[in-house]
Amino acid sequence: MEKNDAKSRFDALYNKRLTLSEKWEKYSRLTLPRIYRDENFDQHVDEEKLDYQSFGAKCVSHLSNKMMLALFSLTRPFFRIDLNEKFKAELEAKGFDDSRLNEVLSVNERKAIKLMNKLNIRNKLIQVIQNLIVVGNCILYLPKRKDEKPYVISVRNYVVYRDWE
Repeated sequence: MEKNDAKSRFDALYNKRLTLSEKWEKYSRLTLPRIYRDENFDQHVDEEKLDYQSFGAKCVSHLSNKMMLALFSLTRPFFRIDLNEKFKAELEAKGFDDSRLNEVLSVNERKAIKLMNKLNIRNKLIQVIQNLIVVGNCILYLPKRKDEKPYVISVRNYVVYRDWE
């Protein structure tokens, strides 16, 4: 087997971050154990050791819900589509008026919100925020195909090599 295959590269980078992994397991045990379980945890055999007061879990849940409501409010779009001045001038030169442009853009904003609700992405975003609070990293996969669902990849399942130079 070639030494530069994906598995050997993953194992090499995974072994470099073992001290971080131990810290992430500790943080997860104190807050939400499902975020970063012990690598050898078997849900059918092992019993979950919980913090007796669940204070960490309450803090993470409260903070993640606050952040979710601040970023993605239910009453207003979480983003605004706007055109740059050059493109807006080109469209106005072709006969589009400013009010019509704003109407078309707001329709597209609402379509994006409907798509977000259809994909049930709010649950995934809360999961992402909780991962960021507890371990500081995760990946949100947003598929291009409409029949696929988005999902969150835990930091246990990927490694990143950062070239700082």
